[in-house]
Amino acid sequence: MPVTETSSLNGSTLFLATISWPIQTSLLSYPHGMTPNESAAAVDSIDREIIELLLRDGRLSNRAVADAVSIAESTCHARLRNLIEQGVIKSFHACVDLAALGRPIQAVVFVRVRPQHRGQVVDEARRLVGADGVLDIIIVTGPYDLLVRVAVASPAALQNFVFQELDASPAIVATETHVMTDNYLGSMMSPAAPRSRRLPS
Repeated sequence: MPVTETSSLNGSTLFLATISWPIQTSLLSYPHGMTPNESAAAVDSIDREIIELLLRDGRLSNRAVADAVSIAESTCHARLRNLIEQGVIKSFHACVDLAALGRPIQAVVFVRVRPQHRGQVVDEARRLVGADGVLDIIIVTGPYDLLVRVAVASPAALQNFVFQELDASPAIVATETHVMTDNYLGSMMSPAAPRSRRLPS
């Protein structure tokens, strides 16, 4: 499943990279038939620094990234092309200010599927991902089966989503809704031996 950093709810807008990372083996495909360990080993510390920079700002030029990690521009371009070809970097996209689009409220809804419908978890995820306001869906282990993140215009719109899209489904037995008040960007990249680098201004 792609991992994407999102902007906080304070209105900032970022262009970020989507990274394929070995988190949930059953849901991932690895480049060229690699195992998860082989895929991770193919990404070295310099690649990790490049990825971290692009996660924080996908608009960075090749020159800016090369300067930040202290390598030649041609080397940086080759590494970036290789990361894309390997499927490590899946895409570049815009992370927008949802409030500016009239959806100031974000929520995470925990969804539990009925035991007799366990085989329909993926079907429910595919159905819900097309619903209005859904940002992403994560299939999880534990007492719930799905985490659904939504962005809506109002509390009433959130209630309507839960009632109409979730509670009305015969496959869903329970939901638990948590309104997001803020979120913070973290770094998923942890090189074994971090090198000092110059961050682009």
